[in-house]
Amino acid sequence: MFARLDLKSITSLHEEAKKYDLTLWQAIVLIGSFFSGLGILLILQETLPFEYHSYKGTVGFAALRLYPEQRESFLYLLTLLIVPLITFSGYLLWFPLTAFQQKFCSITPPENLKLTAFSYAIWFLVPLLFYAPYRNEEFFLSPIVLTLGLAFIGINLLIPFFYENYDKKRDLFLIHLGVFLLGTCPGFFLLAIPGRRRFDSSSILEVYSFWLLLAMGSLSWVAWWIVSHFVAQRKSQSRAEVLPQTALTFLPFAILSLETLFWAEYVQDGKVLEWYNVPYHRSILILLTLIASTVIWIWIIRNSRARDHKRLFLKVFFWGALPILIYSLFFHPNIQRDVDFFHEGEKLVPAWAFLDGKIPYKDIFFVHGLFADIGMPLLGFKLFGQSLEGFRILENIISPLAVVSYYYLGLLCLPYEGALLLVPLILTGLFPILATERTVIANLSILLTVAYLRYHRTWYLCLSAFTAFLSFLIANDTGFAVILAEGGLGILLGLGMWKKERGKGWKPVFIYTLILLISFVPFVMYLIKLEAWGPFISTYKEIFRAYDHWSSLPFKTLILGINDHYDFWEGYLLPLLILLVLVLLRFKVRARQWTSPEDWILILLLLINIVYYKRGLDRSDSGHALMGSHFGWILLLFLLTQAVRFNLRYALIYLFLATSLFIPTPTRREGKTTLPDQLSRFSTKNSIQVTGRSRVSEPRLGQLFLSTEQAHTTVQVLNFFAKMTLPTDYIWDFTNHGAFYFLTDRKNPTRYALTQLVITEEQQREVIRDLKQHPPKFIIFRSQTHWDEIDGVDTYLRHYLLSHYLLRHYKPAARVANFILLEPGTIQVVEESYRSYLFHAVDFGYVPFLWGRDRLEEMLSGHQILKEWKFPGDGIHLVNQGIELETAGIDPKPVIYFIVNMKVYQGKQGQLLWAVDQKGFNSQSSLVFSLRADGTFHPYVIQLSSLPAWVWVNKITGLRLDLGTGGGSAEIQSIQLMGEL
Repeated sequence: MFARLDLKSITSLHEEAKKYDLTLWQAIVLIGSFFSGLGILLILQETLPFEYHSYKGTVGFAALRLYPEQRESFLYLLTLLIVPLITFSGYLLWFPLTAFQQKFCSITPPENLKLTAFSYAIWFLVPLLFYAPYRNEEFFLSPIVLTLGLAFIGINLLIPFFYENYDKKRDLFLIHLGVFLLGTCPGFFLLAIPGRRRFDSSSILEVYSFWLLLAMGSLSWVAWWIVSHFVAQRKSQSRAEVLPQTALTFLPFAILSLETLFWAEYVQDGKVLEWYNVPYHRSILILLTLIASTVIWIWIIRNSRARDHKRLFLKVFFWGALPILIYSLFFHPNIQRDVDFFHEGEKLVPAWAFLDGKIPYKDIFFVHGLFADIGMPLLGFKLFGQSLEGFRILENIISPLAVVSYYYLGLLCLPYEGALLLVPLILTGLFPILATERTVIANLSILLTVAYLRYHRTWYLCLSAFTAFLSFLIANDTGFAVILAEGGLGILLGLGMWKKERGKGWKPVFIYTLILLISFVPFVMYLIKLEAWGPFISTYKEIFRAYDHWSSLPFKTLILGINDHYDFWEGYLLPLLILLVLVLLRFKVRARQWTSPEDWILILLLLINIVYYKRGLDRSDSGHALMGSHFGWILLLFLLTQAVRFNLRYALIYLFLATSLFIPTPTRREGKTTLPDQLSRFSTKNSIQVTGRSRVSEPRLGQLFLSTEQAHTTVQVLNFFAKMTLPTDYIWDFTNHGAFYFLTDRKNPTRYALTQLVITEEQQREVIRDLKQHPPKFIIFRSQTHWDEIDGVDTYLRHYLLSHYLLRHYKPAARVANFILLEPGTIQVVEESYRSYLFHAVDFGYVPFLWGRDRLEEMLSGHQILKEWKFPGDGIHLVNQGIELETAGIDPKPVIYFIVNMKVYQGKQGQLLWAVDQKGFNSQSSLVFSLRADGTFHPYVIQLSSLPAWVWVNKITGLRLDLGTGGGSAEIQSIQLMGEL
């Protein structure tokens, strides 16, 4: 047995690959190996150091994460070493792995090589590892690696036993599976019905809900099998003929899963506070199911004509019954959660401003899209009332449609097995998707394009172009991604069909472009009429450049002229490498040789995946990075189906992959990690627990229960503004709690819903002009929440010009709950009661070195030296110590910048501390900044004028510069305090 692993057997397998022309399978092996190398590269690059780069003085996550230095050479070197090495090693492993597998089965060598090659598609997932929302720091111990590894081993060792004759049994096997899933729908119905507390069995249902569904599915399958046996005997037909017929009677069972859409209850301390119910809905669902099943049964008995019942069952099940079940699984009636003042404020404030007569883009700035940020809330207000509750109800209704849209896209791209696998992949969170209104129409556009590629009907193409325009109106990121992907496909299609169709290949491009332009005409005319066309252009120009992590543009260097080596690498060189490798290995070299619809569908999926992949690269925090791979699984499964297309037996691997989902997955959706855990939530999702929560009597909130702490805080803030301001007064929020504009019904003097959107110096100056033109009566200055430090960047630093302005024109007015409010006026020294809320150590991260390198000349031209400490010669040497500067009492008001020209040999962080009024040094009056330990002199520039702990004090009586808690070594040539001329 083990003799098969000798060199001769491995060499013979290599000859078999040549003999039977297994080019496609070699490509799958190489591509899978390439992706595993790419994934390892992405993991390693996270550990490399980087510095800060900027666009127009931007201080924020985009700049901190997107423009690193010193990594380009490392990344190129690592790529040249790691990716080819892993790719080549993986390919060499193909043959001994196949030889080892032959010990366990009697499959012929060519088929064995194909089966082993097919398993390499598992490693397409490795790059997604880097962006999984949950990763173990120990890479090889993370759950997803365990899952992938076991799946890879299982495919190579277990699947061969069940490999043969799958082609003939496929349709019937899927019907068996379909009946089982439909049989679980009565189980979902039983789990969802209310009144369980009367039987004191809610805990049992929670614990054993998965087993109840398994039992119901099994019982339904057994009943189907028994009934089919008797029907076969009576009609003198074979069981294989009867099974698809009787299976049709189970299709209406999907209706029962809609139970959760029609009722909800709020439970507090075991008592039902409120009950929402559609009268008689339960009886109606049961009646509809019985009537539909009876009608189908009568039709089967009376219809003697030969029909393809297998095809009919599969078509109705996958296109109708299963989407109903998916929607029911993902619909959740719970709108009872704390107010997200940031993200919900992004949408509520633009919508409320629009109702107040403000013009989109001109008077309202938003980053997602006209419908997502304005239309969606307005529709919720219209349908369910002008409140946060109304907006949330509509969101909960639409969000599951996004999941259904991914399923339908998979169904159109994949065989039934692949589409069915998408459901548990999404349910467990292993398939990362953005299930919001922003993706529904975008996915529909891609789906229609796929339909056009398959069926060549022009109206599919027209609808695809129109829905692409709608997806842009809904959200610019998904909209532009779809337009770019479909436009790129059109160009390739035109080039590919140029000679074959005598120029007709450009016809689809012309039609798509024409419909897209026609769709945009009314929108453009609307903007021109409102004089908002110019602001619209400038808005998206800023979004694509300063808000790069929302842009989704893979080729922004070519389009917008941004020159940065790392940005070039990250932006489109890696995606282009992926595209080139896939095209060169999987397809022919030239586009005109791509002929089948599958070829073009794969190109479309590659393109849409690349633009989203770019977006994922831009955001390496877990919450946004998973959005960069919406179509990653569909792309992977489609690549797998290229093998299935030639041999349906490979589809059996889908089913094996589904079983691996019971292993803990890398995400923690609602704290759960497995498929049974996810299904157990179904039993309680309509009984909404509001224990420990309170209802706030505020019409703008609606019927919402908030946590006791947030309810208390919100009431205090709303009462303060109701008492101290008039509806015509302006207020302004500096803390990214934008929803307060909507809840208080007070005017925003700017066009920005959130301060976080004010990202460049130009925008900050615009806001300052607005504050001067419409002075707010109060400013919410500090919240004591993480929204004061979005992405780890303090608002004092992120909005340095705004903070500088506020500290000189406003003064503390009140503390409402945890919020510090300012009012117009000036002060010399802040009261002691406010210091603990306003004074704290600020981490400047990577920002100071940017200002030292990129902006020093600009700053020096408009500022003067107020005080200077010079150290002649080689400067003063510091080793594991700091330096305390002599001062004679510095007036902090005129000081703008602290500049130190320093050469650092060792150390990561420096710290600047200042003493106030002879009180000595303390952490409240300090800041931390990053050092560049490269042995070269650099000017480190710190802006002090935006810090309350510096400005709102009497005298600075001492300055001390430390090299951080870990120590270090450096040379300092000079230190300066700069002020305005």
